[in-house]
Amino acid sequence: MSASSDVSVKDLIRANLLVVGQELSPKYSQKVAAVHADGTLAFEGHHYETPTAAAKVAGNLQSVNGWIFWRLENSRETLADLREKYRKNFGSQTLAVDSSEDGDTSSAESEDVESSGVISAFGMFWRRADVNWELKQNVKLLGVHPTDKTQQHIDMAGQTGVYLLHDGSRTIYVGRVSAERLGFRLYEHTIDRVAGRWDRFSWFGLRPVTLDGSLGVAQQDFPAELVISTMEAVLIEGLEPPQNRRQGDGLKGQEYLQALDQEVQRKRFFQGAIVTGLMSNTSSTS
Repeated sequence: MSASSDVSVKDLIRANLLVVGQELSPKYSQKVAAVHADGTLAFEGHHYETPTAAAKVAGNLQSVNGWIFWRLENSRETLADLREKYRKNFGSQTLAVDSSEDGDTSSAESEDVESSGVISAFGMFWRRADVNWELKQNVKLLGVHPTDKTQQHIDMAGQTGVYLLHDGSRTIYVGRVSAERLGFRLYEHTIDRVAGRWDRFSWFGLRPVTLDGSLGVAQQDFPAELVISTMEAVLIEGLEPPQNRRQGDGLKGQEYLQALDQEVQRKRFFQGAIVTGLMSNTSSTS
């Protein structure tokens, strides 16, 4: 055994917590992966080095925690549950991980701990003025991932999670939304008692963004330690306490930058044209 920061699937096999050929499946899907002798997961003809890599393909997700995603077939136990059993038995000692074989073994992140955890996607200090609130219950909260070369607009209005309203850099309100209606909940704050007190908002969503740009199903089961670290991370990111000089460790989701609503952009263009025309007329008559 060798000291390492985390436990691998191969460690679970060596500890007899997982058997070669064991079938795994997500909670809300009939898709099945199998545990390979080298610690990879076999799914639809390909081998994946980590549970997260296999989960991204199986769930068509950009961000997911594979250890929570995969459950033992006909069991409620996840790979995360088995990993926790391993830690209780062996502590921080893990087995050396063999380098992956050449061939169809698919690459992935070096550590599954870099996956999203509780928060799958979030946006910081989005501008209230850049949203078309006239759509009311059909309002769109458009975001783009900074590394997406296609600049695909993702509508976050159907997110669930928590949100913060800001007056400049000062947070004036914290709320939650358990139904898939973040956009409409924010719209309600444009007409309620705090309507005149905020100009920006931040949000932290539980629903992952799928590869086709839609919002997937939020995961349901999370270890208490992960929930606590995520709560800390949200507070650090959203409230920016001056004594915290680092980002929250539990915030591993994908950050999205705000995209200006095209209708808002169009109105601004015409308003600018009208103002320019009025100024031109004033100059010509004086």
